[in-house]
Amino acid sequence: MLILTRKKGETIRISDHISISVADVRAGRVRLAIDAPRGVRVLRQELIDADSGALRPTVSGSGVTSAAGCGPEPPGPS
Repeated sequence: MLILTRKKGETIRISDHISISVADVRAGRVRLAIDAPRGVRVLRQELIDADSGALRPTVSGSGVTSAAGCGPEPPGPS
């Protein structure tokens, strides 16, 4: 496991197509901004542990694939 220290506004690159930036640090919480291709699933580990594989994949408006409860839901029909 690689452990890195980053400050607000700094970025980590994973391959040529994935970057993780520290968007905000406040009250002991860190907000991350993840830029990845549409086909890359980005999931919170605690949801995987709690649901052990029964996640419903969705695609958010940002183009990042997530699971139900992991981020914004795509807009519904107008």
